Amino acid sequence: MYRLITRLSLVAVIYVVGVCLLAPVLFGFIFGSKWSIAGEYAAIMSFGFAIKFVVSPLSVIFPALDAIKKASWWQILYFCAIGSLLLFRSFSVINFLITYTAIEVVVYLLYLFLILREAGKFDTNLPSTNG
Repeated sequence: MYRLITRLSLVAVIYVVGVCLLAPVLFGFIFGSKWSIAGEYAAIMSFGFAIKFVVSPLSVIFPALDAIKKASWWQILYFCAIGSLLLFRSFSVINFLITYTAIEVVVYLLYLFLILREAGKFDTNLPSTNG
């Protein structure tokens, strides 16, 4: 599983670097200068998309290991965390997107930790094959 995380992370880093460097310029070039701010928004949000890209494929571990209840608790936490964005309505668009992205990254890192912990429990319960 760590090899998969490493490969997904590599793709995510390439994506984030590309979006952060190119999105403001490309949005302005393709859609007009007024759209370059959308490229800045995309650059901010790329971190959240990247962490989802890495963690979401691993989420199948919960149903596979009959731990759906743990995944459900995470979903409730995620819902509450995203719902807390209502408290930040007065923020500027940039600050709101930074807050949203920070919530996404923190909550998905927690999800990754839960996935790794659940997989680790399963690995320790496997019988030894060393003879």
